[in-house]
Amino acid sequence: MIIGIGVDIINQDRMEILFSKYQNRLINKILSKKEIQDISEKNFNQKQIANFISKKFSATEAISKAIGTGVGSNCRFQDICLYKNELGKPFIEIQAKTHDYIINTFSKKYVSHVSFSDETINNNKILICNAIIESA
Repeated sequence: MIIGIGVDIINQDRMEILFSKYQNRLINKILSKKEIQDISEKNFNQKQIANFISKKFSATEAISKAIGTGVGSNCRFQDICLYKNELGKPFIEIQAKTHDYIINTFSKKYVSHVSFSDETINNNKILICNAIIESA
């Protein structure tokens, strides 16, 4: 059974501007410790880091909409970890307070899905994220 569906859209150019202005503050606010370690190990350049932050921000927003809370105490940026499998398919790991909220409110066992699409429209780089949470 589907618990919720969430969608988010973000202007990646805006996130690049925010990243160039706030860099480490933005990284520490949006990314988990594991994600920070991953981008460090992969030697991401500034543009790649800004792109990853855009995806992470959008995924967290979409998950928060899927569970009906918005980003806040029940859905925190550091609780949502964004990864890719060996084929490049994105997936998320939900941890800590967000995980606890889902299992206490909806289902003890659940599965999350995330998908991204990006496009340049009128010289604006747009990213859309779709997230689905379903009981397992």
